[in-house]
Amino acid sequence: MGLIAESDWEAKWIEPEEDVDYDSYQPAGYLRKSFQVKEGLVRARAYFTAHGVYYFYLNGVLGSEDMFSPGFTSYYKRLQVQTYDVTGFLRPGENVLGVVLGDGWWRGALGGGSLRNHFGYKTGFLGQLELVYADGSREVVASDGSFLATDLGPLRKTDNKGGEIYDARMEMEGWSSPGFRAEGWRRAKETDGPKDMLIASRGVPVRCQECFSPKVLVTPDGETVLDFGQNIYGRMEMAVSGPAGTAVTMLFGESLDKHGNFSQKNIQQPKGMPPYTEPYQENTYILSGRGKESYVPMFSAHGFRYVQLKGYPGEVKPENFTARAIHSACPDTGDFVSSDETLNRLVSNCRWTGKNNYVEVPTDCPTRERAGWLGDAQVFSKSAADFMDVYAFMEKWTLDIRAEQYPNGVCCNVAPTTSIYHNPEERKRKGSGFAYYSSKGADEAIEREGFAGWGDACVIIPWNMYLCYGDRTILENMYGDGEGMGGI
Repeated sequence: MGLIAESDWEAKWIEPEEDVDYDSYQPAGYLRKSFQVKEGLVRARAYFTAHGVYYFYLNGVLGSEDMFSPGFTSYYKRLQVQTYDVTGFLRPGENVLGVVLGDGWWRGALGGGSLRNHFGYKTGFLGQLELVYADGSREVVASDGSFLATDLGPLRKTDNKGGEIYDARMEMEGWSSPGFRAEGWRRAKETDGPKDMLIASRGVPVRCQECFSPKVLVTPDGETVLDFGQNIYGRMEMAVSGPAGTAVTMLFGESLDKHGNFSQKNIQQPKGMPPYTEPYQENTYILSGRGKESYVPMFSAHGFRYVQLKGYPGEVKPENFTARAIHSACPDTGDFVSSDETLNRLVSNCRWTGKNNYVEVPTDCPTRERAGWLGDAQVFSKSAADFMDVYAFMEKWTLDIRAEQYPNGVCCNVAPTTSIYHNPEERKRKGSGFAYYSSKGADEAIEREGFAGWGDACVIIPWNMYLCYGDRTILENMYGDGEGMGGI
């Protein structure tokens, strides 16, 4: 059943960071807790959530293949908790829980303006392990001030859209395993973060899916570019060796320009909006110099077919690179094949439209905004259902639409909205998240919500899902008495 009531939680919210610069990207936060397990363990369950996104390790082993947990919701009203059976990870004696936290949607760059700190300034973790023994006894390992924390690990930047910086020279070998000497680590800070919005995870897990190998291109301007042959939302894994301190930069894009050179112009800001001035869809890996190394991004993913390589030491060989598509794991349910290759390509493009944009929420594009625009989602909702089982995905997301519906019934054009800061302190500090559209700020932003076709999605999508799947639950969710509504 999971943790049903707020009183079920013995854990406290903890933060790995001390002071942070609100206007700069922050490194990942690392947490670790050593604990004892007695003989006779019969069941161990973990209940985890975060401000930001998290990965967890038990005794040095990654605990789940799910990515970007706890997912993207209207965090102040709905924060998902994942439940894991971790019995097989534990052993009698000393055990260690390790957690690494990245910006995620909590404070990472969101929307067309790539505005940060939408929900908060610091990442946080809430979690507890419940151990049950053969004699019926129960023990709880709960997040609190006894956890040790540091931000001195190799992940120096963790923005999903802006990209990652990973300095392999700073790796902390064994940090999530027993026997590690946590010199320089400090006590995590306990906070009074709320628990009344916690819900069991309703989303479809985000996971790595299809794999692609590249062709190596040398463009007319002399740059080295990898062509993976398919536009995806995903990440690129790399094998490399070279001197310590060598920096390899990877820029991700969807197209080449008319001369055949790598370009990001098609995914930059449209005319009338300020251009991006910071690195965008860019990962950097700094070598440790310890032989053959591998780099797999944890917190960033990008929309791309092409990757421009800068600073790669030695020969660029295709076998050293793999692209992996990432999307919510909605099962494939339909297909169409004909004798016409153009029609088949159209069908493939439709399928990949869903895969590349169904990552926690149905986005408008996998590159520039990555925002849950309601108009885009409702137009494509029935087409998506032709190819994938999207019912659970849509049921979860429509509840986020409802959570941010205004008392007068108006729905935001984007859910969760990226037009106005949820974080009230950031709204005061910056004036309004909508300031990049209008000098009038939040007042005009509210007036510009609920456009026809966008706000109507709160009715159109549930109806489409009912027609496709015959389940009335999504209709009942959205037709309710209004409890829980109230905007941002």
